[in-house]
Amino acid sequence: MKKIFLFLIVVFLQKGAFTQSFGNTELIANCAYTELSYAGKIMAATINYERYTGHTDYLTFYAKLAVGYYKINNAIEGTQVDDGYMVPITIQTLLFNTPSHVELGIGVNIVYENLLETISVHPIVNLGYRIQPLRGGLVLRFNAYLSHGPFPGLSIGYAF
Repeated sequence: MKKIFLFLIVVFLQKGAFTQSFGNTELIANCAYTELSYAGKIMAATINYERYTGHTDYLTFYAKLAVGYYKINNAIEGTQVDDGYMVPITIQTLLFNTPSHVELGIGVNIVYENLLETISVHPIVNLGYRIQPLRGGLVLRFNAYLSHGPFPGLSIGYAF
């Protein structure tokens, strides 16, 4: 756990706090958004922060840290089965350096269940589509978490 937090500190406090140069274009270094996900009996909401970590000619990388809440309902009885808090930590890869991107992500989700009584770690794999202007502004994300079945999500936020 200490290694994860040390890694995040190094990534998020790197030189160039707001933009990174890429040829003649400045890539936005920060992105903050909120995400709502729903799949049948499971609902989740997260607040996310991403930090630019590097790029190639066709790929851009961001480290993502989020905090959120989830709730699982019994669809037949309409009662709440479980709820808890989660801290997803992922590396997001954006394909193509254009205002609209295909997004791939991989990481872990640290889940605190039953009011912090149980802690578990789950893998995260996501595939999505992101509209994010290269110079900042409104961000829209349409996402599916493949590691939890097709678990769709919708995000709105701001890149700066």
